[in-house]
This record gives sequence, structure tokens and C-alpha cells, in this order.
Amino acid sequence: MYAQFKFCTWCEQEYWADKPTRKYCSQACKSAEAWSVYDNEVDSWCAEYEAGDSYKAIAERHGRAYNTVRKCLQYHGHKPRANYEVGLKHLIDA
Repeated sequence: MYAQFKFCTWCEQEYWADKPTRKYCSQACKSAEAWSVYDNEVDSWCAEYEAGDSYKAIAERHGRAYNTVRKCLQYHGHKPRANYEVGLKHLIDA
């Protein structure tokens, strides 16, 4: 049986590790570490999404996968648009 105190790789908080391969104190820290890879791109993605671009258009422009852009923006607090909002915006602008 394995158990010891370790320090989280992301937040540096001490936690009780139940196995030797564990590096993070929580799932939130593990997710934060994973999505931090895109920190230098997420600001431009957010601006483009707020301007009305779709996830697919942003992904193609930056050479990323659709799901990468979608999940990263949602992780950073940008809720997906409802499909009818895009349709209504198109009708209002016309």
C-alpha cells in the first residue's frame, strides 16, 4: 500500500497521494494544467468568438481542432451560443 504527502505540480499545495504516479491534488488542477497549453492563444480566440465567429471558423484559421477551441473557450467561461441567436442576428442585420 502506498501513501505519502506530496506537493501539487500546479498549485503547489500539499496533499495526500494515494499512488506514486499522482501529480495533482485535484481534478481541477489537472484540468488547469492541461488547458494552460493554450493560454497564449485563448485571448485571440475569445475576441474572435465574441465578434461572432464560430468555433469551426476559429479552429480552421488557427490550425486547431474544432473540439480543442470549443472546450478551451468553455473552460475559460465562454458559454456556447444557441443556434437561433445566429439566425436572429442574420435576420436583424439584413
